[in-house]
Amino acid sequence: MDTTENAAEGTITPGANSFTEGQARSAIEKQGYAQVGGLSQGEDGVWTATAVKDGVESRVSVDYKGVVSASPAS
Repeated sequence: MDTTENAAEGTITPGANSFTEGQARSAIEKQGYAQVGGLSQGEDGVWTATAVKDGVESRVSVDYKGVVSASPAS
């Protein structure tokens, strides 16, 4: 699982995701996020949730490679 954060790149790759919800949560937390909300997996295989890092709430995603990406929460 590649747990590097690609927030600047926004490079999330859709695909069949074999990660469990717990593994996706762990990947997000390893990137320094806390207060990870309920995770949901889209039809594209990408897990998404809201989470907080450095006091800022973001929408985070984990793709089938384990890449974590973040964008401002709306």
